[in-house]
Amino acid sequence: MYCCTPPYLLSLSLVFLFYVDLPATVIAGYLAKEYLKLEHLGRDKYQGSNSPYLQTLPFQLGKNEQDHVIWWSERDIEELLKGSLAYKDTVGLRAEV
Repeated sequence: MYCCTPPYLLSLSLVFLFYVDLPATVIAGYLAKEYLKLEHLGRDKYQGSNSPYLQTLPFQLGKNEQDHVIWWSERDIEELLKGSLAYKDTVGLRAEV
């Protein structure tokens, strides 16, 4: 059975996440979990404190799943990122994977 976090705990969690110096990955993980809850319950039934923000995200199932640079073609990386600050990071990330 799916269990929802009580609203007061969500609010406290957000306050904690945004006022404590935590890595962005922790915040991203938290928001991803909340987004999954929104999708599970339905956009009209989700009442989390992040609902207004999460409902603005333009995610469409089957369309936005492969947007990470690890899935880009070599040609796209060379054409779109060569000479940018992200190029070296992208090449390094793809070498690790």
